[in-house]
Amino acid sequence: MARLAELLRRAERPILLAGHAFDTPGGREALLGFAEAWQLPVAVSFRRQDLFPNNHPLYAGDLGLRNPDAQRAAFAEADLVLALGTRLTDITTQGWTWPAPGQRLVHVCAEPRFLGWQFPAELAIAADARAVIAALAGEAATAPAARAGWNARLRRLHLADCEVVTRPAPDGIPFALVAKLVERVAAPDAIVALDAGTFGAPFYRKTAWTPPQRLLAPVSGAMGFGMPAAVAAALRHPERQVICALGDGGALMTGAELAVAVARGVPVKLLLSDNGSYASIRIHQERAHPGRVSGTTLENPDFLQWCAAFRVPVLAVETEADLPALEAALRAPGPLAAVIRTSLQAVLPKGPAADTAVE
Repeated sequence: MARLAELLRRAERPILLAGHAFDTPGGREALLGFAEAWQLPVAVSFRRQDLFPNNHPLYAGDLGLRNPDAQRAAFAEADLVLALGTRLTDITTQGWTWPAPGQRLVHVCAEPRFLGWQFPAELAIAADARAVIAALAGEAATAPAARAGWNARLRRLHLADCEVVTRPAPDGIPFALVAKLVERVAAPDAIVALDAGTFGAPFYRKTAWTPPQRLLAPVSGAMGFGMPAAVAAALRHPERQVICALGDGGALMTGAELAVAVARGVPVKLLLSDNGSYASIRIHQERAHPGRVSGTTLENPDFLQWCAAFRVPVLAVETEADLPALEAALRAPGPLAAVIRTSLQAVLPKGPAADTAVE
């Protein structure tokens, strides 16, 4: 602990990478107190946005899919990476490229087999992350003066990434607008469950999460997680607001679990993004083989009738003009199923090939 404390005191450009070990009772509070005491900027591992208050000046964003180039370049300048309670797997390390060669790494993980697995650590500690934080309590927490500028720089980069910039979308609503709406209406202790899919991307960088809000998302990337997770959360915490966001593909996989919520009387709020496509795969098709679409177009049912069959209030959201009605419905008590005509063009790569393919 003395050696770790000395590394922290000397680092002008540190990053605290927080992982799943803080997803425990008291873990988030311990992480916040530690970061504030040592004035460490915090980045969270893949889809762990609810570990640290996203509106905090020390929150520097996440390590996820397609991080902005400017943010990745800044992270590569860190003179100390403190990886706390994370395994340093492929997505969090940006495809095994970060921490970069030459960056000092302190890796704390309770599972020894992940220490030195892909990245050599100057200091490797096989211990629970919260135990390490507690053991550092006796060390003087100081920071070089230059660190304040570094922290502010990382914060500016994150805030720039949070901005929602949409292009005209004649085929529906850019789902980033829905994600920002959820940020406005989510209760202080709301639980939001996401399925896998492109529709969920803005919830990770455009929506600010603040504990005790919970963000439940499939770290494996497998579709079908969202609705069962939302139902389980609502059954366990019937007193909390539970919002579930699904893509049309995920809805057709496990969306019928909404029947369990109806049977048990828990008021899940469902946001069903209907763009008629497996958009995540479609995006790769358009990038690698423009205009050659194969197996990613969906022949969806009438989702308004499908939702109505569960005997819950149904709302059609066709254009941006319908968003105020959606906001009011999310704020109201009781269950909801909102079917949102979501723009596919808004997420496809820009260019004539993408426009032709959509038509």
